[in-house]
Amino acid sequence: MKMLKRIDILFEIKSMGLSFYVPFFVMILSLVFFITDTSDNRLQHASRLLEFFVCLFSAWWSLYLFLDYYEDHELEVLLSYPVSAFFHGLLRVSTFLGLFLIPFILLLWIASVKGYGTFKENVILYTPQMLFYSSIGFFLSTLARNIIPPLSGLVAYISLKYITLGSSLFPVYNVMSFSSDMIVTHEIIGHCGLNVILALVFFTGGQILFSKRKI
Repeated sequence: MKMLKRIDILFEIKSMGLSFYVPFFVMILSLVFFITDTSDNRLQHASRLLEFFVCLFSAWWSLYLFLDYYEDHELEVLLSYPVSAFFHGLLRVSTFLGLFLIPFILLLWIASVKGYGTFKENVILYTPQMLFYSSIGFFLSTLARNIIPPLSGLVAYISLKYITLGSSLFPVYNVMSFSSDMIVTHEIIGHCGLNVILALVFFTGGQILFSKRKI
């Protein structure tokens, strides 16, 4: 708890500049969509929007938190301070994940109020995906020591999954549930559980890499 209090969130926000506000902008655009879409396929549209656009942006802060660390070659200096690598790594990522989670859950609730599934099912469907992207963002940025390759890779992954809709044409693990009616099935619950497990693996792996990494 003492370590958590030492995180200067305002300083972190200043360091990210306008990039910090991108996830909020994405959620506002999504909110406008939920309010204005009246098409017959509105549930499918909403599901695609959440899976292929909104959830992905949980990786945004996981990437940008380490921009200065790697571009300005500060990591070795920072890790020499009397503060653990856990503080610089996973604790900071978790803090901003919590910051993302608040408007994200609010967005899912508003979606349910507007008739896009139920709040409970929306949380089950999309929160594990959001956790996965946040964890993979942390892991890849630590692995690459740069944010451009991970960001490009995530965009390419999302684009190909959207084009192929999870088919064997792009045989890489599907983070998405592809639930066009926004209804949770037993199969989807198992898939969501796997996303959570993978998120824990990538958070742990990212922290291990971060702790051992030297510039």
